[in-house]
Amino acid sequence: MKYQHHVSQNIRTREEWESMIEAVNEIMDIRKSFNELVNLGIFTPVKDENEPEIFVSSWGYDQTNVTFYKVLKRTAKTITLQRIESKEVATGFMCGESTPLPDQTFGGPIRRKIQINRDGKEYVSMTSYEVARPWDGKPRRCSWYA
Repeated sequence: MKYQHHVSQNIRTREEWESMIEAVNEIMDIRKSFNELVNLGIFTPVKDENEPEIFVSSWGYDQTNVTFYKVLKRTAKTITLQRIESKEVATGFMCGESTPLPDQTFGGPIRRKIQINRDGKEYVSMTSYEVARPWDGKPRRCSWYA
């Protein structure tokens, strides 16, 4: 492997190799611990203040449509959203992952009532078949038909 060859050029002894492997394993353990804390909700990464708040909905019958919305304004009871474009990357046959493109908006502002589910989490009813929730920052699975 090209990368392995590049790394091994700087390592002259077995002890240096073992030390490097140990350091890599420590880094992987730290990353695994960090991801576990995030998944448990104990640690929440700080959001960049310049990043817009985004809501996402996933809906459909024969296919899974993903729609992203940028938050324009909030009050105690209402939220004003604007639909934004998304980028879809195919990951398999007629399926992929969708991520938002916050700077590419279309349509006008949409004002909706903020609702709270039984778990205390926010959601917004967009239509009779579409509910939007705060986006967790992870790509969303989507699919298409023909």
